[in-house]
Amino acid sequence: MRISNGEIEVVVVPEIGRVMFYGYPGKKNFLWVNPILGASGQGKAGYKDFGGDKVWPIIGSTSARSKESSFDGIPFTFELLKDGVRMTSQLSAGKLGESSSLQLMREIRISDIGTVVRFTNRLQNLGESKTCAMVQATQLDAPSEVGLLVDPSRSYNMWSGQKLDSKYHQYLAGKLTITRHPTKPFRFGTIVPNGEIAAKVNGEWFVAKCERVRRAVYPDANSSHEVFTNPNPDAFIELLSLSPLLEMGTREMAIQKVEWQVRNRM
Repeated sequence: MRISNGEIEVVVVPEIGRVMFYGYPGKKNFLWVNPILGASGQGKAGYKDFGGDKVWPIIGSTSARSKESSFDGIPFTFELLKDGVRMTSQLSAGKLGESSSLQLMREIRISDIGTVVRFTNRLQNLGESKTCAMVQATQLDAPSEVGLLVDPSRSYNMWSGQKLDSKYHQYLAGKLTITRHPTKPFRFGTIVPNGEIAAKVNGEWFVAKCERVRRAVYPDANSSHEVFTNPNPDAFIELLSLSPLLEMGTREMAIQKVEWQVRNRM
């Protein structure tokens, strides 16, 4: 389903619980879409990366197994709102190793004017207590550059890569600048003081903002934001906004708010 204010357009696909288009009407998509799977097509056996934007639960302190989520890539129910849509997942079935069920609700609302789109993600625990968080993962189509500020007291973490490659990565004056390596994957995580990750796509800056919660503990070695760069042939960079870890009792809910917009500069 399409949501538009005339200036910016969003395509939400409840059949897979994802946003698959964000851009100007009739123009190029800022989001990467898997050319093999398309918006809702079938792929090879195993995990299907449709591309676009999705939310995964995190059980425990690491997101390493998040993509096994039993409500990723399956149909959500939906309700149209005045300015957007609300999607609700079925209950999770324990594929993450949890002994009880989780449910995800996503509200996607578009501003009256401009390029701002606001997400409210709600993860509810309907079983026994567990430590949970969420990650909103947004795959962008061939960004030429990604930039994020780094808390100087914490520096940054690296996975899927042992050290910076000076040809593709620069860390200077508390700012990490990343370009995609064509043959090697890299993944970075950090606490971002201003809560923003910016990626230059189609000559403009796509900005994803998720406010950092001070004094909270985050998954993945205390990372509020992460960047993953994928090698060829799938030329995307994934921006990840994480919510704090929360001990959730039965019927308790975690809430995460993320905002997108396009700007002329980072």
